[in-house]
Amino acid sequence: MNNYVEKVPNKVKWWISIADSSCSVLGTIVLGGAFTYYFTQWRGMKADLVAIVWIIFAIWNAVNDPIYGYISDRTKSKLGRRIPYIRYGGILYGIIYALCFINWPGSGSNQGLMFVQMLVLLFLFDTLYTAVASALFVMPYEVAITNKARGSIILIKSILSFVPLAVGAVVIPMIQPGIGEDGKLYQIFNVGLGLFLGLIIFISTYFYKEKHVLSEEPQPNFLKSIFECLKNKQFIIYEILSFTVILVNGGLMLGLYYYLDEFEMVNKLGLYIGIGLGVVVGLITIPPMVKKFNVRNVLIVLCLIMSVVSSVMIVGGSISVIAAICFFMVGLGFAGLMYTIPIINGEVIDYDEVKVGQRREGIYAGVNSLITKPAQSLAQSAFLFIAVRMGYIENLAKGAQDSSGEKAILLGWMLLPAISMFVCFCVLFLFKLHGPEWEKVKEGLAIKHNEKSISKSEF
Repeated sequence: MNNYVEKVPNKVKWWISIADSSCSVLGTIVLGGAFTYYFTQWRGMKADLVAIVWIIFAIWNAVNDPIYGYISDRTKSKLGRRIPYIRYGGILYGIIYALCFINWPGSGSNQGLMFVQMLVLLFLFDTLYTAVASALFVMPYEVAITNKARGSIILIKSILSFVPLAVGAVVIPMIQPGIGEDGKLYQIFNVGLGLFLGLIIFISTYFYKEKHVLSEEPQPNFLKSIFECLKNKQFIIYEILSFTVILVNGGLMLGLYYYLDEFEMVNKLGLYIGIGLGVVVGLITIPPMVKKFNVRNVLIVLCLIMSVVSSVMIVGGSISVIAAICFFMVGLGFAGLMYTIPIINGEVIDYDEVKVGQRREGIYAGVNSLITKPAQSLAQSAFLFIAVRMGYIENLAKGAQDSSGEKAILLGWMLLPAISMFVCFCVLFLFKLHGPEWEKVKEGLAIKHNEKSISKSEF
């Protein structure tokens, strides 16, 4: 094994990462807050109705994700287990995204019709998002065997993961309409974006392929598959982390739109520079730190940083210098999280294979979505719930909130991240998949994969 070096072609790394980033751009906009902002601030939908939409939507998430993961593990085609969903689902995904920003005829100010439109589009969008994003999420484990090869893909994915962040945090706030403003340009932009990125996802599938040796293994039935996932204690720890990161990401993106509307005294350029520098510093420093101190220890530090930064923003978010420093730390923190979390996920899946003797990325991705997708709904509803009840006044023009409304935005924005990231800081001390003993287990698993691949003439 010491003489075996697995190489993944650069075009494979980049096209997987480009497709993943394209999928995430659309997902970040719809599920990260801009869709909610579009319906509440421009179309005038009531916040309580929007919260109900997200709560109902969470039930659908609980149904479709594990079913998709189970089906994808059992899919057999010439393209593999995952690529059919990426190729054909990607086109439909882009089309449904475009429809999210086209008003239904007669909807106007009709609260009931807007409610139905938002709910139906979320259902359709998330179904396709599940199929495409879950398949892309596990592709590094489908095209590579060794952690080194997977890590090279994950690093590029981590770098490109900030394209969705930039679009959601910079581009969308610049062009989205406020109350009473013309939204036609915003609608045209989003329709074009959806169709373009859907095409990119489709094209990407012609530049990579899966290793079929693992797809031929028998799979347990649906309920047994889910039960075995939930028996994996290391997976539960990973899920707490994954749930929290999705919760924090969704809440931060949604709150940012309201924050930029109301805190006009804050230097927006300084915020963007701060978060951009944080991302760059994180991408440069986190990978070598993971190599030196192991992924769990680095994650512990990152979670503590994010918790402290969120707490500081509650108190000092109206001060430009403090906000810029906090945005820098948020950029660094998310750079680290986007790089380390997929590595942790790979460790958990490897551990499952060691225990049960089967490779089941799909069902793990499905159960992960089952547990974590409600975090998106919680992030959307919690921010509005907290902010409105703490003094935020709905349907006011930009910059019209009083000091109580501004404080309510900061509290609704940062309270959950401060608490939940500290919980992750504590829980990660229980994660056991690290250290010399685990590395020996991983080496044995890599040898097993290599022998299977050679016997199937995969190399």
